Amino acid sequence: DIENSDTAQRIQIAKKIAEKEFTKIEAEGITGKPLTWATVKEEILRDLFNFVEEDKVWLEEQGLTPIWTEKPFGFEKNDSLEYLKIPLKDGSEIYFRGMIDRVDLSNDKKRIFVTDYKTGSATPYMQMNKDPLDSGRRLQLPIYSVAVKQAFPEIEQSHGSYWFITSRANFVRISIDLAEIQERFDEVIENISTG
Repeated sequence: DIENSDTAQRIQIAKKIAEKEFTKIEAEGITGKPLTWATVKEEILRDLFNFVEEDKVWLEEQGLTPIWTEKPFGFEKNDSLEYLKIPLKDGSEIYFRGMIDRVDLSNDKKRIFVTDYKTGSATPYMQMNKDPLDSGRRLQLPIYSVAVKQAFPEIEQSHGSYWFITSRANFVRISIDLAEIQERFDEVIENISTG
């Protein structure tokens, strides 16, 4: 059981999965030149092992347990959450659907934490410390957070983060607290709906 395993065990499980995937894509012949591929594999494994370690520390510090990965909402699937339905001032509604990378629940069952994994640069997201919605360009986390909160109405707090899961991005997390941005989020959604 991966949840109860220590970091070394998690790394071994991750390595085994990665090696299986490496073998698959090598067989397909899509890895490019051998020397370059060897370097890329090393980088992928290094990031994967760092991810496992960072994740274990994060979960322990925050008192969280993963409950869902790749969780759909608004789809015609058995495991999908409902559409996110946001009422507008004119009485109409706007609907969202999507796929949430990961949802963690606090051990006291009072907080939900939504994570969206990113593999690129964190630089374009750094303006979020001034404007968490980045002038309406960063709606993914609040949409996901509201969708999950809708599924867990008893939850007191809903948070989200973009987690940049590479060494190049220093495994930085850029987080939001839904309560702090809810009013601004509602305003942005209203503005989008009216054009």
